[in-house]
Amino acid sequence: MYGGMPLGGAIVSLIAVFAGMGGGFDSWRTIFYVAGGAPLLVLPLLIWALPDSHAFRAAAAAEGDARPGIIAILFGGGRAVETVLLWLAFFATLMVLYLLLSWLPLLMTDRGFSKPQAALIQVMLNISGAIACVVTGPMLDGPRRFGYAITVFVGLAVFLVLLAQMPANLTIALLVGLGAGAMVLTTQATLYAAAPACYPTAIRGTGVGGAVAAGRLGSVVGPLLGGGLVEAGLSAPDLLLSLVPLVAVGGLLAVLLIHRQLRRPA
Repeated sequence: MYGGMPLGGAIVSLIAVFAGMGGGFDSWRTIFYVAGGAPLLVLPLLIWALPDSHAFRAAAAAEGDARPGIIAILFGGGRAVETVLLWLAFFATLMVLYLLLSWLPLLMTDRGFSKPQAALIQVMLNISGAIACVVTGPMLDGPRRFGYAITVFVGLAVFLVLLAQMPANLTIALLVGLGAGAMVLTTQATLYAAAPACYPTAIRGTGVGGAVAAGRLGSVVGPLLGGGLVEAGLSAPDLLLSLVPLVAVGGLLAVLLIHRQLRRPA
């Protein structure tokens, strides 16, 4: 499911590439029209094709009118620690993701790439992220997801360092962008896979929704943080390196969360 997000980002980046090549093409307005119109076209299909699952309907019917409040759902029943870990991990990883998605083209032009080249690097980052989310999904369902989570977060830190230190060579930049995209998007997919397991079926939507809301705060803070660092005179390599501690925090929280889930009695 999460692979659709970077795929949409790749389409937007392609529009930007063609805009840069065409000259005078009103790219940002076109992006707004596409981004605003496409969800409205898809909405009826979603309503028709995605009914509630049988398990959810059975759990909701059994619960009846005894549904607990939001605070009890999120923090009651021994779920407080996992909720806090989940929220903080979402916040940290989405801060990194959206800072990177928002500022990568500018950071690449600062490294000496042209605007179309920078947009192409962004395309590769998103496409590789979409493919990686689909390919690695089975690993998130398997017994080795603990080791997989460690690998993904360590890999993201490595590719951020490579983005910061690589030479201004387009071929190298595209390859590093491929790796960075695969890592940064699968860190988020890892959390989306872990989130539902923190809550019983009947309250899963509320629990996951709370985690996504915490993550969206990170997605707001990330681009603002990037803007503040750029305004403060931080170079592109230094800005990318400054993300590594955030990745470490998000990775540690995600690993702790998955470790707790694996130790939970079946």
